[in-house]
Amino acid sequence: MRDNWMTLNGEWQFEIDRKGDGEARGLVSGKALASKIVVPFCPESNSPAWALATANTSRAFWYRRLVDLPRQ
Repeated sequence: MRDNWMTLNGEWQFEIDRKGDGEARGLVSGKALASKIVVPFCPESNSPAWALATANTSRAFWYRRLVDLPRQ
């Protein structure tokens, strides 16, 4: 257990990258992602039908959240 830590649980931006072209489309930074997801849950946990529909068609999943880091 650490004395200083920050949970990253909560709402994050999220996007499915079916073609694997997210970097070329600017998903690395600066562009808002298409959806939101609550971490620590993975997208598959939200719906069994969703998991089956996307399991074999997605190349990557993008997550983004801004955090304020405390000064040491």
